[in-house]
Amino acid sequence: MPAIDSIAVAAIAIPSFLGQREKGQDACAKAMVKNMHTAIMSAQAETGSFQGVTAARLFEIDTTITGGGCGPASTVGLGSANASTGVCDAAAPTRATYCISYTSVSGNSFSISESGAGVVRSCTVGNVGGCKGTGSW
Repeated sequence: MPAIDSIAVAAIAIPSFLGQREKGQDACAKAMVKNMHTAIMSAQAETGSFQGVTAARLFEIDTTITGGGCGPASTVGLGSANASTGVCDAAAPTRATYCISYTSVSGNSFSISESGAGVVRSCTVGNVGGCKGTGSW
C-alpha cells in the first residue's frame, strides 16, 4: 500500500479548511443582519418610522452589532430598500422602507430589506455561505 505524503494530504485538507472558515464568517454575517433586523424593528416601534434610524442607533439598541464583530473586514450597511446585490444603497431609510446589510470577512454580503412588498433577504449570488442561486438566503 503506497504511503500518503504530507503534500497530498495538505492539498486535500487546506481547501476544505478554507471553505469551512468562509462558511463560519458568512454565518456570523447572517447573525449580525438578523440582530440588526431586530434592532431596526425596535427603533421603528418607538417612532413609527424607519426614517432617521442610523447605524449608531442600531448599536445603541443592540451592542452586539459592530462593524468588526465578525472580523476586521466586516462592514455594516444601512440604507433604503435595495436588495439586488446583498448590499444596501447609500440612501437613508424612509418612513416605510429600510435595508440593512453586513459584509463578511469573506467578501460575501447579506441583507434584509423592506419596501412595502414584504421582507426580502438578499445576498451575494453564488457564495459558499448559504446564498441560493436566486440571490436569497
